[in-house]
Amino acid sequence: MSLQIFLLTVLAIKTFSSPTLYPLSIAPGEKLNTSSISDSWKTSNLTSILTRGQYRCDGPRFGYNLYPGSCLQAWGFIPLTVGTQLYFGERGDGGIYDVGLPKRYLSLLDLREGMDEESSPLFPLMTQWDFVPQFQLPARASPKQAAAAALSVIRNCANGIPSVGGCAINFGGDDDLAVTVAAFVPSVTCEGRVGGPGIYRSCEGIIDRMNASKARITFGPAARSGAEVWLPYVDRADDRCVMAISTSYDQVDRSSWYRLWEAATAINAMCVRHGKAGYWRNRDVISERGQLSISLGDESVAEDVWSPSAVE
Repeated sequence: MSLQIFLLTVLAIKTFSSPTLYPLSIAPGEKLNTSSISDSWKTSNLTSILTRGQYRCDGPRFGYNLYPGSCLQAWGFIPLTVGTQLYFGERGDGGIYDVGLPKRYLSLLDLREGMDEESSPLFPLMTQWDFVPQFQLPARASPKQAAAAALSVIRNCANGIPSVGGCAINFGGDDDLAVTVAAFVPSVTCEGRVGGPGIYRSCEGIIDRMNASKARITFGPAARSGAEVWLPYVDRADDRCVMAISTSYDQVDRSSWYRLWEAATAINAMCVRHGKAGYWRNRDVISERGQLSISLGDESVAEDVWSPSAVE
């Protein structure tokens, strides 16, 4: 059975000129094209807060064939009961915010559906929620407002025919936040076991604070000239989680921290969440020459990448 992960990202979008924008709306009586309906899907307590904002459905930009049940899984990770206004800001700009952008939510994978004890299968499609800045930062909104806006996109776009991704804009305390619902193709392999409670949250802490700039830079061993980021690059959190970025022998490659952040987010959701280490399999997706590798797990991840050929 092919699985689909729903990915929700919050971000500040600067160029969402839409051909067709509709007022945010939730239709409580509408039937969803999924059999996995949970109590968190009840919308009576969210409809009243959709007093502003718009959404648009856009298959070419955000993808097709999204599965509403998968979308609903990721939607459930938003703290729906929190009505307090939070500040969302771009990570790395020196500011202190409640939520660093971009912020992404992924749906769960069921180990009973296609994932054995040793490794994960190829997953053809993930669905992503992204929170992004729309106009200027910091942006202000409550998690409940973001959840309502995202739910409008699921109801009207992912649950539509055809099922497509979309975005919601102009919601929250200052209309400067947007949420996108989009398809995402992962290339993740899970393996082994990572022990100890809390490792998923520890890895999430690394991901939430790591650089997510889209600027392309050079990664390579310290001995090679021109390397802006020296490899192997290892980040740790709470003596539980380790993220390692490495390259094949003495190779130099170019990528962006954003691509590596996307890969780490997927590995954490698909592998670490289920007690496994993992790595990004298709290197051509995350770097120009296909030489970079990123993995997430426990201390054994760092031991695997630390080889004499990688450092001087």
